[in-house]
Amino acid sequence: MRVLVTGHPLTGEVRPMLPLATAARRTGHEVVVATRGEPTEETRRHGLRVWRLDGSSLGGAVDGADAVQADAVQADAVQADARRLVDDLAERVAGWRPDVLVHHPVDLGASLVAVDAGLPAAAHSCGPAVAPRLFALMATVFTPLYAERGRPDVLGTLRRAVYLDVCPPSLECADAAWWPRRAPLRPAGPGRSPRPDVVDIVPGDLPDPAFTAAALAAARGLGLCAGTRGRRGTGALVVTHGAADVVLAALAAGVPLLLAPRFPEEQRTADLCARAGAAVVLAAGERTTDAVRGALARLRDDPTFGATARRLAAEIAHLPAAEDVLVDLERGMLG
Repeated sequence: MRVLVTGHPLTGEVRPMLPLATAARRTGHEVVVATRGEPTEETRRHGLRVWRLDGSSLGGAVDGADAVQADAVQADAVQADARRLVDDLAERVAGWRPDVLVHHPVDLGASLVAVDAGLPAAAHSCGPAVAPRLFALMATVFTPLYAERGRPDVLGTLRRAVYLDVCPPSLECADAAWWPRRAPLRPAGPGRSPRPDVVDIVPGDLPDPAFTAAALAAARGLGLCAGTRGRRGTGALVVTHGAADVVLAALAAGVPLLLAPRFPEEQRTADLCARAGAAVVLAAGERTTDAVRGALARLRDDPTFGATARRLAAEIAHLPAAEDVLVDLERGMLG
């Protein structure tokens, strides 16, 4: 089976789909990752074949859509960029003929190419929540392209895809019900055993040195061993902003979190984790060293946070593995 994975050149968007892509390659399938801009470090590390698509001037899906709403002069440029992206992807799809196209939930360009080519498509979730504003913003960019191809119902076209849902049931939100067809998928496994008295501080893709410094000082002030880590550390507590793949990796290891969200999608993920009892969330004005120290002490001293995280880890472990989902995709059982 030929599997095409598409994503924008942002590590937070490509990274959650890499476990499925690497599982596909490991089990003998042909895999290509198509993205604007340079391949991410993670993509290179996994040795995946990459197509660099046209349309690289659009700095990011949301940034481009925001530009359309904010400035009519920029709208033409952004939509022209989206057109180049779709045309380039469509040409490559016609030449390679993948058997399935896996894309980010709000990648309306990939959704359009898949429908036009008659390809089965799977929208790969990136976490507990995709804020509705992202669908609306992206629809602003792609509506003219859909209309030109006789597909005026942009979101209806997108919803033809099967939704690969990586969230454990306790973190499920109403957003997932928007998709008529859903298939559970286990995110990447923990790959580690938490070490007591170790705190992993995982910076976001956009650096926040002030918060990182406050978190390091707070953890060390409690006598904890702390350091900045990659996406998968060894700590018994994780401090991060709320990128969904980092959150799910921590929960898969049964590790509670201290979350300091910066964007609406991170805030929604953080709220779901806090509601489940697996995280403490710091508001924007509460990110001093003292506030972080108090939150870390609460996570360390209250055993219910760890117990909830371990319960969520068990839920994640029971989700179908990527290899099993690939078998269903190949057989058309999810189509």
